[in-house]
Amino acid sequence: MKTKRFRNRTNQTNRTNQTNRTNQTNRTNRTNRTNRTNQPNRTNQTNQTNRTNQRQRNNNRRHKYFGGGGANKPFRPYINGHNEMHQMMELNKRLADGQSHVFLLVFQDGCPPCESTKPEWKQLQKQLKHDKFEPDIVIAAVNTGMQHLLKGAGKAPEGLPSIRYISNKNHIHEYEESTHVGPHDRTAASFRKWIHHTRK
Repeated sequence: MKTKRFRNRTNQTNRTNQTNRTNQTNRTNRTNRTNRTNQPNRTNQTNQTNRTNQRQRNNNRRHKYFGGGGANKPFRPYINGHNEMHQMMELNKRLADGQSHVFLLVFQDGCPPCESTKPEWKQLQKQLKHDKFEPDIVIAAVNTGMQHLLKGAGKAPEGLPSIRYISNKNHIHEYEESTHVGPHDRTAASFRKWIHHTRK
């Protein structure tokens, strides 16, 4: 009788162990399936993070190259689309602060005179960035598609490219109407001469 009861307990123990192993296997399988399901999500999150970081690095490079703004730093924005809205906001602050002298190029992509002027203006931005430190001088370029977002920069230009000076008293002077520059040939040298003379 004792032997029979012992066998029954042994069988019951075996069945319990087998059930435990089965449950453990099921839990392991469910965990593996969950991990496989979550893996694409983690991959997507990683890809999204990488794209965000890349955009930030691009913005930082652009921000560093053309000037980061701020009261004590030269500001040389090149605004060609909505990706540069932070530069547009800073430019509007400079136009309104009553201290900045803003030299502005308004251009249109695909316009032949604009396309020949843009490289000269970019060269001017780089040259003046290494000139005597004058943080109140702003050298800006804005695509005509973004020009309506400017505040205090005068009326929309009648022709393109438009090159103008907005003084710290909000007076507007067109480059083509200046009398102290020889030929208005839209070169970096002529722009530089115009800016230095106007700023005096």
